[in-house]
Amino acid sequence: MNITKELTADNTALLRVEVREEDYLEKVNKKLKEYQRKAQVPGFRPGKVPFGMVKKMFGTSLMADEVNKLVSENLATYLTENKIRMIGQPIPNSEKTGNIDWNAESNFDLFFDIGLSPEIDLVFSEQVKLDYYKITADEEHVDAELKRLAEQHGSMTEPEVSEENDWLDGVIIELDEEGNRPESAAGIETYINPASIAEEQQRQMFTGLRVNDTIDFELRSVFPSNKEIARLFGINEKDAEKKEGNYCFEVKKISRMIPAEMNGEFFSKVYPDVEEMDEAKFRNLIKEDIEKSFTGESDKKFLQDAVEKLMEIHEINLPEAFLKKYMLETNRDNLTPEDVEKDFGDVMKSLKWDMLKQEIALKHHITVSKEDVRGYVKAYFQSRYGQQLKEDDDRMNEVISKVLSKEEDAEQIESDIFNGHLLQLMKQTFTLNTIEVKLEEFIAMMSDKHDHSQHHDHASDDNGDHEHNHEEHEDSKENDEH
Repeated sequence: MNITKELTADNTALLRVEVREEDYLEKVNKKLKEYQRKAQVPGFRPGKVPFGMVKKMFGTSLMADEVNKLVSENLATYLTENKIRMIGQPIPNSEKTGNIDWNAESNFDLFFDIGLSPEIDLVFSEQVKLDYYKITADEEHVDAELKRLAEQHGSMTEPEVSEENDWLDGVIIELDEEGNRPESAAGIETYINPASIAEEQQRQMFTGLRVNDTIDFELRSVFPSNKEIARLFGINEKDAEKKEGNYCFEVKKISRMIPAEMNGEFFSKVYPDVEEMDEAKFRNLIKEDIEKSFTGESDKKFLQDAVEKLMEIHEINLPEAFLKKYMLETNRDNLTPEDVEKDFGDVMKSLKWDMLKQEIALKHHITVSKEDVRGYVKAYFQSRYGQQLKEDDDRMNEVISKVLSKEEDAEQIESDIFNGHLLQLMKQTFTLNTIEVKLEEFIAMMSDKHDHSQHHDHASDDNGDHEHNHEEHEDSKENDEH
């Protein structure tokens, strides 16, 4: 068997595979003899069917199978040994090959088109200059976080009379048509936070209450959304759609959060490893933590800008005619030529970024191992469920295997890890001009870009902006706590 390559255009080539009878005859005859031993033909004992008859019955199909198998195997070997970097896979050139008469021919010349990956002169150095937007926290952010922390580390009391921000534990009971409470009704235990009720008039109905007080109300007037009703009754939102009418709420307990006082004890609870702290230092640490939490958004913006910049400075010539043909050949049942033309621009941009990304990974040795992927999932669950999973290796391994059993999830996790490595490499390598912006300014800037730019986001699948639904693999649920 002989394979030759002929360049046909920019980054396309024609492969000619010459198959001669001696390449496949021995294997075909061997299979025919196996068929002869097993064949059961009326009038002949098992294993005694004449070889010529077996060849006439099965020879053509076996020859075609063997030729196709040999071509596939030898093409793969040829491409690997000659280090030919392709786009996609070889596609048969039926025009050059012509119609094959398997019954009459014994030597075959098969032709295949291939798309060649263009050489990329990678520019990935301090020459690449980009803005990096660092989002800063203002006093309002600090005040809001301080309030949250004070409530988190505060203490619960049980006042006699309810106020807006209190939590009311009690029982909700559906009233009958006359507005009375059925004697046999046990009700459903639930809780209500008046502050979460949107309408002022309805909200005030739940203030000034004492333990054992009852209040009648029309359900949808107070809780108009199915989500609120689902939470109130502990049901799903679909079942909540059916809920309406008049209800009674009986107060069983009133809880009020007393925020922690601004003193050393509170400071040390939030930052136990920091000594000698006053309020100014405490606020500064909070500010730093808030700004760290904004880093993900800054990085996401930076990665998008970096991808656009790299695409701009690298001219990558792809074999468009081959790619259109390849898309049609590999998606015959799903794509029409019109579909290909419609999506081709986005496909080209995505493919160019993929090739550029592969070149960066190759030159800078960015790899993601199976151990990296498992470690990523393990770290996620340990941070979420803490000691409970850290001490149970069998359970942890079971959870990891379950997550990674979904190919799509596993590929997305691998992509996120890769992009994390790529992001850090970019930040370390490129020349960054750090610009401090307030959160509101950053949001406005991103919104303006979204509203006024039709530019395709090449990094839409590569910017780490993915929510993995890992929780569905873990037998746990989020509890409403107050």
